[in-house]
This record gives sequence, C-alpha cells and structure tokens, in this order.
Amino acid sequence: MSAALRKILIVDDSPVYRRFVVGTLQGLPGYMVVGQADDGVAALQAISSMRPDVVTLDVEMPGMNGLEVLKQIKQRSPHTEVIMLSSLTLQSASLTIQAIESGAFDFVLKPQGMDLDSNRKKLREHLSERFHAIAQNAKRHSIPRPAANARRPAWSPGLPPTSTPTRNASVGQRRSAAAPQIVVIGISTGGPQALRTVVSRLPSDFSVPIAIVQHMPPLFTRSLAEELDRISPLHVFEAASGDSLRAGQIAIAPGGFQMTLQRMAAGITLRVNDDPPERSCRPSVNVLFRSAAAQFGNRAMGLVMTGMGDDGTEGARAMREQGAQILAQDAASCVVYGMPCAVAEAGLVDEVVGLKDVASKLTAITRRPVLAGRS
Repeated sequence: MSAALRKILIVDDSPVYRRFVVGTLQGLPGYMVVGQADDGVAALQAISSMRPDVVTLDVEMPGMNGLEVLKQIKQRSPHTEVIMLSSLTLQSASLTIQAIESGAFDFVLKPQGMDLDSNRKKLREHLSERFHAIAQNAKRHSIPRPAANARRPAWSPGLPPTSTPTRNASVGQRRSAAAPQIVVIGISTGGPQALRTVVSRLPSDFSVPIAIVQHMPPLFTRSLAEELDRISPLHVFEAASGDSLRAGQIAIAPGGFQMTLQRMAAGITLRVNDDPPERSCRPSVNVLFRSAAAQFGNRAMGLVMTGMGDDGTEGARAMREQGAQILAQDAASCVVYGMPCAVAEAGLVDEVVGLKDVASKLTAITRRPVLAGRS
C-alpha cells in the first residue's frame, strides 16, 4: 500500500450498517473510505474502479455471500486485503473460518448491544488494530533484502536468536535432552490457515498430545476445531472442562474461556474456566503456557505462531524457567509477526521455524529418545 491515505471500501447489504461503519471510521488517521457496496457484484465493480487497499466485507449477504465474494477478490485483486465483519452465529462462524483459510486477513465481530457509542468505539478499535497490522506487513514486505556480503544482524527470521541470556545455557542442555509429553501452541491473526497447514501434515502416529489457544470468540473455536478435524489425521476437538487429552488428539481452547492442563496418573485432563481475560485475551496463551510449565516442567514444549500483540511472552518465560523448549514461527511465513517477534525479542526462543517446516520439526522433536527431564 502507498504512503498516502489508504483507501477503504465498505461492503454490507444493510444500508444502516454501512452508514455505521463509515461513521465509525470517519477521521481515522491515515485512512479514507472511498466507497460502499451493497452486494457482491457491486463490490467487485467498485474494487475494479476504486482499487481500495482494504475491504471490510460482510460475511452473510444475499446472492453472493462474503466467502464467495472474497474468493473473487483474491482472484482479481490479490493484493487487496479483506477484513470480514461477522455476526456471532454458528453459520457466520463457519463461513468466517473458511474465509480466513481462503485468504481473508482477519475478521471482526459486529458489536452487539444497544449502546451505539460503545459499539462504535469497539469497532473502531478492532478495525484500527487490523489496519495497523496490514500497514506493518506492507512495510515489512517492502524492505529490500540485504546484499549477500552485508553483515548479518544478531537475530533474523529463520535463524535461532543469538540474544538468549547465557545463564540459560545449562537449561538449554536440559531442554534438548528431554522428550516433551505435551505440546502447547499459541496463535492469533492468521491462525486458521496456519493451523490448517500444520495439522494436515502431522503423521497419524504423532505421539504427543497438543493443546492450542487460538484467539477467537465462542462458536468460532468450535467451527475451527471441526474444520481442522476434517483435514487432520489426528482428532481435533474444542475442549470442555474434564475432557481427557491423549496422544493423537489436539484440543482447541473454547472462545470466551481460559484453558489449563492438569497432569493426572491416567493422563492429561483439560480444565476450562471463566477466569478474567489476561491482557484482553480469553482464551489466553499465557494462561495455557504457565499451566504447561507448572504441570510438565521441561517435559513441555511451546510454539508461538502468527498473531498480533505479545500474548504468550510471559507464559513462554515461565516455561523456559522450568527448562521447556520454545519454538517460534518465522517472520516470513506469519500473517502478522507480533507474538513470535515478542518472544524472540525477549530472548526466549530456542529455534525459529518456517510454517511449512513446523509439522516435521514437531514430529522430529517428539520422537527423540528420553534422556532427561521429569517423568
């Protein structure tokens, strides 16, 4: 996108909601609403003539729904970013998950309730965050690569960070020797597409249970689990309190709740509760990671993947203090290089991995012999 005002197109079949979104974005620094469209056909025509940088796209519309429109946008104008506006319904959740897997940048829930000022504030805040992430991505991808003979920085995407404190060296040796008994993953923006890549490539005999926090609201995590279960050789499910988690299974934390692990004689039991959000996140990666640290020590492994913000950094710190290994997705394959960047800059990452290599890396680590660590 250019350095000038970034152009936004609003697509929604409701004239009332289009006006609401336009009013919400009025005066937003750096952005300008250049047009509106009330259906998919009008949206495609407007994109062709106006060339917007970002489209906000209603998920459920008569005629062409948002998913169908998105696929056409990505064919005709692949560099136009799309943010889905979704309602809190199971049908919207399912379509939204499919939209993100088909190339939408992210989604925002349409605010509920009768307080228009509060709704406008929430929508403006959520859209602003995503606009900022899109702009940061554009800057990141426009930075030219250094010449072949240029000096390499202390840390770069795709290489293990060299800034890990030296006091962690002995802990690192313990980490490398301990085969994990649980893999915990934290992920946010870009998650559905990234998780689809990972879980579809894991082998059917993957020997370690996996617990995932994906930042999503209720219903959406259920749709995500169902979608991933269809394409993975492992069983993927949305967690409920008291569920067991075994090898060959992947648990997704339910939206709107916190998820922790309890180590029992018979295996792992999942605990789901309505504790307050942490850093505005519920489910929270920090909560899951701290639980893994407390229950499994250096027999846990954490993976921080694409997403905005820094959720997971404090949890990764707790895991590292117990001798657990932490991996992070590389910048090049992230939709938003926020959460992995935060853990890397904190010196908590043992290895940086590209998205296409995550499944093979997890498989290799979980199959190594047990030499040390908690039993």
